[in-house]
Amino acid sequence: MTSEQKYHNIVVVGAGGRCGALLPLFAERDDCNIVAIIEKNKDNHQKVKGWLDKYECKETLLLETLEELSEVSLFKKDQISQYDMAFIFTPEWTHADIFEQLVSANFNVFIEKPLATTKEEVLKIEELTQKTDRVVQVGFVMRYSPFYQTVKQTVDSGKLGQLVMIEMSERLLPIHGASNRRRWHRLIKNTGGFLNEKSSHDLDMMCWLKANQGVPVRLFSHGGQSFFNRNVTAKKCAECDEMQCPYRFKGFVGDDIPSSYNAPGKVAPDTCVYNSDADIMDNQSVTISFSDGTQGIFTLLNVSGVDGREIRIHGTEGMLYGNTKSNELTLHEYKGDIKRQLPIPESSSGHGGGDAVIIDKFFQCVKAGEQSMTTVSDGVKASLLAFAADKSVRIKQSVTL
Repeated sequence: MTSEQKYHNIVVVGAGGRCGALLPLFAERDDCNIVAIIEKNKDNHQKVKGWLDKYECKETLLLETLEELSEVSLFKKDQISQYDMAFIFTPEWTHADIFEQLVSANFNVFIEKPLATTKEEVLKIEELTQKTDRVVQVGFVMRYSPFYQTVKQTVDSGKLGQLVMIEMSERLLPIHGASNRRRWHRLIKNTGGFLNEKSSHDLDMMCWLKANQGVPVRLFSHGGQSFFNRNVTAKKCAECDEMQCPYRFKGFVGDDIPSSYNAPGKVAPDTCVYNSDADIMDNQSVTISFSDGTQGIFTLLNVSGVDGREIRIHGTEGMLYGNTKSNELTLHEYKGDIKRQLPIPESSSGHGGGDAVIIDKFFQCVKAGEQSMTTVSDGVKASLLAFAADKSVRIKQSVTL
């Protein structure tokens, strides 16, 4: 195909769980060619080769570095077309440097959330974005799911009136809470904090829903480590005889399997959660004051008996509430005291149907030369809110944004 037919050559950087989830979506498209997968960790190459065989990507190169990619004639800077794309699926502590290389080479870039682990790197990514005319999309996949699309459409319809309070929460099961004490996510230096890593999605969502009404101006946050304050002598689960411990290591969880870019400070996978060197919080609440005098409240729990996300939006004309676990939303309109469950389109794609949509939308934006619904500015705002919330916990005071 010619460039006029808008054919995409794509490069994937990082072959962790996110790559594994989205690779089949690339492989099934007839408008793109997966030129290369860049995977620094050679231990993962056999796994990636299995993926490539499964999806019949026979011509796809498997490389260790972006420098190797530059040796491929198709991807010399002056030969990259306006339709060529790069996807960053590496851990967030690597994002800024990789993003700079890709933007400098004139790729359209899809960068996973969160943008980075520090304020300086987040702002660096924003500055680099302002210097390119290519499409840059942040992987806030929740916005694209049928559940949250229905939430947004209901808010924008005016049926709730003016939004007075948004309550949102995310909860993880004990098995996932334990996982976060053992892998690279356990350290602030690798994630920018648990809130930034796990729930920049949610902070972005709150700002997105309030976009037509106000912006965050101040926040207060409380949090800490409360679930794992117990004296246990065993360093590993294999050394412990407490077989009923809810955090006992029983194998890897989800994309927990050792993957892209070996993290600093790696520990044994069955490290006792009570003896972990984790410095992230395991519970946190954030209250955000908006410029219109209203508020949003978000709570994050690393351990809970019920997992999933819940949302309750209180407006002057009605209320909307639901949760992602049951995939149900109920609208209560105060006038006439009408309650009804809202239909949510079905989807088999990952992240509640958001995976297929966010990838398709990125391709559409690149074809049209238009910026996406989830911009770097949105990613910057979400991470800066998370960093400010963690600061509020440390200083025990509210923080002006």
